[in-house]
Amino acid sequence: MPLKKYKSKKRLYTKRISKKKFNKKRFTKKNFTKKQIKGGEFDEGLKEFLSQKIQQRDENYSKMLQVACKDPDNCLALGEYDLGIKRFFDDFRNLNYIDISALQKIGNPSSNGFIIEVPFKKQNFTAFTVLKCSAKQDADNLFYEYYVGKFFINTYLKKLPCFVETYDIYEFSSEAVYNDIKNRVSKINGLTNYDIKSNLKRIDVDESNIDDLLKLSCVKNKLLCILIQHFDRFYSFHDTYEKSFDNIKYDIFNLWYQIYFSLAFLNKDNNYNYTHYDLHANNVFLYKPFQGNKCIQMTYHRLNGKSYTFKSEYIIKIIDYGRNYFNNGKTNTAKIIKKICYFDECEPDCGEEFGYNNIKGLSNGEDFYWINPIEPNISHDLRAVEPYSDTLTDQPTVHSFVYAHKYGTPQSKGYINMSRAKQFVITNIFNLRDALESIMEGFNSFKNNKKYDNTWKVAATMNIYEDGRDYEFVVLPDTV
Repeated sequence: MPLKKYKSKKRLYTKRISKKKFNKKRFTKKNFTKKQIKGGEFDEGLKEFLSQKIQQRDENYSKMLQVACKDPDNCLALGEYDLGIKRFFDDFRNLNYIDISALQKIGNPSSNGFIIEVPFKKQNFTAFTVLKCSAKQDADNLFYEYYVGKFFINTYLKKLPCFVETYDIYEFSSEAVYNDIKNRVSKINGLTNYDIKSNLKRIDVDESNIDDLLKLSCVKNKLLCILIQHFDRFYSFHDTYEKSFDNIKYDIFNLWYQIYFSLAFLNKDNNYNYTHYDLHANNVFLYKPFQGNKCIQMTYHRLNGKSYTFKSEYIIKIIDYGRNYFNNGKTNTAKIIKKICYFDECEPDCGEEFGYNNIKGLSNGEDFYWINPIEPNISHDLRAVEPYSDTLTDQPTVHSFVYAHKYGTPQSKGYINMSRAKQFVITNIFNLRDALESIMEGFNSFKNNKKYDNTWKVAATMNIYEDGRDYEFVVLPDTV
């Protein structure tokens, strides 16, 4: 507790005072003797005062967040408090806020990596992140995935709600630490109270040091991990379709529309800027912002003046950017791979042994399912729908769905409309989007409205625009 200082005629007295009485006015130099100032008592008192004020500010902001953001996922993903929450946790860069008692793995380790749920906790407010780590040296390179997320996907987060945010990239302090954590992930509660924050080092990334970091990504691929956005009520499309189809059978075309409106947006005007190249049903997730029978009324606005409105309890989220083609106007996948091929650190074969095999474009064509991320392919990302394409072809406006193999297909830029029968032949993301628009009005008026009857409450509205405006998400009054 701070000290109050005052003078009598003969000597200096000190006594404890409460925080309530402690204020900045008392800590002005005129209230201190020269001896006290020289001895540092003024500086120490001011430091203590400022520390208390900062603590009180954080405590007050935490209380506000606990009221306004009872669901931190929504506030980070959709609400007006996303920047405030990130600032509150120093952009999730202050690892001292990690609650190590609540660390846990998510899912089972795969051939490419393992995932750890990392909660950040401060002043009784908690927000969740995910740490994605490599399983082995030649797994898909996480620096490349970080680069796509940070310098391409993140720029569209306010325009297209179907992506997740990439925060930062880290390096484990040693291979021994990496092996220890990897072993712990395979055990129940193996991560509990593990001091992960002392064993991670954040890598500073900007445009000026990309070449050095691309070299590092070859040398230390196995030790790299990325910190990304996390959601609680989060279900893969594959699992939902296989296990709970009744939950989405009246949503299915609207869910797909969320994907293919966004992909068409990123490739509009023949500026083909993005192909996911790994868009299968386990990389498409359903995020449920509100618990119970609460939904969102979503409206997608096209440049042609048409709009498409439907209700949905889910927002689609696309994950895993490690095999994406992208072009952000400054660089693209082909330029990155060209650089890697010149680095001695990435020998042999342009990083083939360091996680760049799947994006380097040297094993393209039918033998590799047309996965060739040094160039775009507006047909390949139909893969998410291919296993369920009979659902589409059963509709009167769809003639056929063309996809060469379950893992991929060559690009088709053609637009085929069976004009006499008024049916679509679906060969790429654009005519899938348009085919869905031909289905949605009739389907939703009967099926979608049948699901979202008067037992459901519209908890929020969302407007998404093809003209590039930020989307609007508004939580309606009385939503708990």
